[in-house]
Amino acid sequence: MEEKAEVPESERNGKPIIKLENANFGWGFRVKQADELTAMEKAKKKVAVEEIDTPVLKNIDIQASSGELVVVIGTVGSGKTSLLQSLMRETTLQSGSMEVRGTIAYVE
Repeated sequence: MEEKAEVPESERNGKPIIKLENANFGWGFRVKQADELTAMEKAKKKVAVEEIDTPVLKNIDIQASSGELVVVIGTVGSGKTSLLQSLMRETTLQSGSMEVRGTIAYVE
């Protein structure tokens, strides 16, 4: 049985449900590996993180309206999962704009 998420009438005013314009997304930080830690970081015995400003997705433009079927295809490692995670705000929007109206669910 297939379930469809209904968009309330108030949300169906012609505006896109998902809209990305020249959006760049990044992970924001990464955990340092043991061989990258400074002596002070090792002494603290805490997880050390490093800020990352390099985007993992660059210049993304997407617009999807209610009722449209959008298919994301690509080779392994091309950014399909990163795109979906970005729509769920699990990555950092570094530049550009993003609008997501309504509720998003993602099942892997």
